[in-house]
Amino acid sequence: MIDRVVGYGANCINTLRLWAAATPQSFDFAEFSHGDFAGAVIQNVAAESVTRVLYPDDSTEAGRSLRFLQQYFMVSCSLQDIVARISKQGNMNWSSFAGFGRQCR
Repeated sequence: MIDRVVGYGANCINTLRLWAAATPQSFDFAEFSHGDFAGAVIQNVAAESVTRVLYPDDSTEAGRSLRFLQQYFMVSCSLQDIVARISKQGNMNWSSFAGFGRQCR
């Protein structure tokens, strides 16, 4: 999902991208047919849990692991998006990579 957001005191509009994790296959019909109802959807549930709750409680090892996975996922998605948008421009000028997309000064 992409939204346009005006920052406080800014003279421009920024792009806010909301990433969601999902598996390519939503359902394993073969497992379901053999009676493993939970196993048929477990990969989908595990993938969606990465983006289901932002900033989980990290006072436990599981919470810290989830927070780390979320940070990795968000950075990876954002970098892939930036590289794709640079590639669409036709010239891969990596020297301007750091300033790409920066519109507010």
